[in-house]
Amino acid sequence: MIHSTTDISIRPASLNDNSRLASFLNYRSKIHRHLDWRSALDWLGSQPYLIAEYADELLAVLACPPDPPSIAWIRLFTAATELSPNRMWNMLLERAISALEGKQSECIAGLAVQPWFEELLIRSHFTSQQSIVVLEWDNRLPVPRPIGLDFTLRLMAAGDLEAVTRVDHQAFNPLWQNSLESITRGFKQSSSSTIIELDGQIIGYQISTSVTLSGHLARLAILPSFQGQGLGYALVTRLLSDFEQRGISHVTVNTQSDNASSLSLYTHVGFQLNGDEFPVYVLHLS
Repeated sequence: MIHSTTDISIRPASLNDNSRLASFLNYRSKIHRHLDWRSALDWLGSQPYLIAEYADELLAVLACPPDPPSIAWIRLFTAATELSPNRMWNMLLERAISALEGKQSECIAGLAVQPWFEELLIRSHFTSQQSIVVLEWDNRLPVPRPIGLDFTLRLMAAGDLEAVTRVDHQAFNPLWQNSLESITRGFKQSSSSTIIELDGQIIGYQISTSVTLSGHLARLAILPSFQGQGLGYALVTRLLSDFEQRGISHVTVNTQSDNASSLSLYTHVGFQLNGDEFPVYVLHLS
């Protein structure tokens, strides 16, 4: 029996914890996993990735490794069902904040997919930033529009990934930027990835995934100086045509609730809001 918090030890998880953590996660009824190209266990080896234990018993785990360096998204949190999640959360979060302070990280961010996790974030003084909304395609192919002879739309290649990452960082604010490693993982997992270039310079891209008859537009970015010229429309139109030829009838995309340009684009190509909305909270580090 655990008599006090002094009975609990907290340590960084290591690659050697993989099997033990996998078993622990399989039996949790309340578990927060960030929506990501990496699974929770893929983050092992990156810190802070913290385990709370009593003797040889695993009690809770919290992972929030920064990626990119300025943003530490909460990738994983869960606690043993017989314990108070609040108690474990507070202990692990305090240790994670201590590990991140003085480094490049500007904030810890959490995507509240489940109400119980949102309550934890609010109690810990995370502030509401915006929300992620979900849109679904109406299965009508948009009318293709010419993008001009100077632009080339082609398949993405491994050699494009560094340039694609640079586009990503210019198109999004730090909270939503993807690192080269994340872009690379997304590319390797994609069923469709294309770019638009001008004079050999990549100025936009999309990465999408699919499973059986469902597809997901996971990432779309256009350099700010080229936005509003129909390039995003061209990328999405080509993607939807490709999905339709493969028999994929259900396509989704996520975007920020306050991203007016993205919402306008997706509406024009036949996406509609489906009512799902997930709040985003941040805790700024001093």
